[in-house]
Amino acid sequence: MEDPGTRERLAASPDFALKPARGAGGAGIVVIVDRRERLFVKASGAMLTRSDLEAHACDVIAGAYSPGGRSDALLVEERIVAEPHLATLAYRGVPDVRVLVFRGVPLLAMLRLPTRRSDGRANLHLAASGSGST
Repeated sequence: MEDPGTRERLAASPDFALKPARGAGGAGIVVIVDRRERLFVKASGAMLTRSDLEAHACDVIAGAYSPGGRSDALLVEERIVAEPHLATLAYRGVPDVRVLVFRGVPLLAMLRLPTRRSDGRANLHLAASGSGST
């Protein structure tokens, strides 16, 4: 059931993220960074209409991005803003640092950087750039 204030909060918020609750690998995530009149601006700079977002929400709920195509729920989240120094290295989206730890010992660290081709997302399989160190 929809939270009674969701529609009003979204109407007042210039930026937010839509995510499938059961999604994997970044598929189905839409990050809105700004609004221009009646259009929503994605992290990549692409513009979406309200109808585009509604269609995407329907796809998410129908299970288009969940494993096995099971029905899903749409999460509406606050947009995360990149740390200023890391932001200078990435194309629009939020870069992140991943650290793999085994039995309390860090083994590998990796920096993931969004690219234009990855649509501002830091997922490597979506064409983001990654650099690792041992």
